[in-house]
Formats: sequence, C-alpha cells, structure tokens
Amino acid sequence: MYTIPVTIYKPESEVCDKSTVPIVVYFHGGGNVIKSRKTNENVCKLLARDTPCIVVNVEYRLAPEHKFPANNDDAKRAVEWVSENKKEVGGESDSKIGVAGDSAGGRLAAVVCHDAFSLIDFAVLVYPKVDFTKANKSTEEFRFGPLLPKRRSDWYAEQYITEEEKNLPRASVILNKDFSYLPPTLIIVAEHDQLRDGCYEYHDKLKAAGVQVQLELIKGVPHSYWSLPGAFKENCQITNAFITDFIRKCVTS
Repeated sequence: MYTIPVTIYKPESEVCDKSTVPIVVYFHGGGNVIKSRKTNENVCKLLARDTPCIVVNVEYRLAPEHKFPANNDDAKRAVEWVSENKKEVGGESDSKIGVAGDSAGGRLAAVVCHDAFSLIDFAVLVYPKVDFTKANKSTEEFRFGPLLPKRRSDWYAEQYITEEEKNLPRASVILNKDFSYLPPTLIIVAEHDQLRDGCYEYHDKLKAAGVQVQLELIKGVPHSYWSLPGAFKENCQITNAFITDFIRKCVTS
C-alpha cells in the first residue's frame, strides 16, 4: 500500500487556544503532474501562523506514473487519516477539519468535499480546475497565458486523464448533480487566468444549492500568483487575509 507523506505545520502554542485551532488538509497545485508539498511550503507556514491553524501538507501521487483517480484517492485517504488522528497532528478530538488547495490541488479539495463530505467543515479553493470537459470565454482569452497557457494545461491533462474519464464528476467536479451537502466554501479567483470562468460557474452551482459560498476576485493577477509571494507580495497578502478571515469565521460559527 502506498504511504502518503505529509508535513505538518503548527502555530505557536502561546498564541492560541488549542481547543479552537482547526486542522487544514492542504493539496498543492501542478496540473496533477508536477510540483510537491515543498512547492507551497511558505503558503502553509503562513496559514498556520496567521489563522492560526494546523496545516497538514499532503504529498499525493502524480501522473504520468499515477493517473486519475490515484490522487483523488490519496486526498480522500489523507482527510480520513486526519479525521482519525486529530490529536496526533496536534489538534483535539473536536477540532474542525478544512481542506484547501490551489489549481489542481483546489480541484482535489473540491472533489474530496464530495467524497468525504461528512468529515469536512470548510473548504478553501484557490483558482481550482473544476471542469476538464469544455472551454469557456476565459480559456480562450488567456490561451497564451500568462503563466498557464492552454497548451501547457492540455499537456498536463493528457498525462493524467483519458477523454472518457473527463466526464466523471470525480474528475470534473462541476458535473456533480448535488452540491447541497457541501461545507462553507471560499473560492479565490485570479482575474487573468484561463480557469477564471470555471470558478464563477462553480460558485454559482454552490450558491444555487444553498451552500454558504464566498468568492473573491483578485484583480490583475495570473494563475499561480499565490505560490509566488516574492513577485505578488501585496496580492498574496490580500489573499491570505481573505483566507484567514474565512477560516476564523468557520471555526467560531
């Protein structure tokens, strides 16, 4: 059986009440093909410090060696393990669990909200890829980038998934029939991103289903900006403020 490596980040104990600190299971981006949990290490450290929360940063399997739905299964297993081992990762038996991720990791976070909905109290989706099946206005508008040109995202998909599998809800999460049981969700959208309009559509699906959902558009930024705080310092600070405020509200409500 494959062992899923994780890195756990904890807030400073003196700045928080352990009984109210949530646990966030985090999935990195990279088109299901590249990157690792180290790629977004700084993001996880900042979330742990500023929210405060415990962040479990997951190293899931990647294509082309491990195709769909291998990383979906890893995401579900990771959430189940955290749910069963809250004290081992630094929380308490009543600690709330959230999921978060960016890009392909945002898709995993969205999918696992369906796969393990009874275990998850909130979700943070940063420019998630929610649909493999169709192009939309933003796909064409930003087909040459910046940072994520359509040619590259199509190549990622070719390594990861078959055309037939793209029509499954566990791949294209927007194709699920029922969203009413999903947890409170924050969606962060990059304005200059081919995934932008898919994020809008997913927000509308959740809202129509009566889910507590918040969407924040970060203007003037491309895909992947959140993992590049050196280049997008101010916008990353704005994004982190939205995320930490959302998680705090979910924990105290």
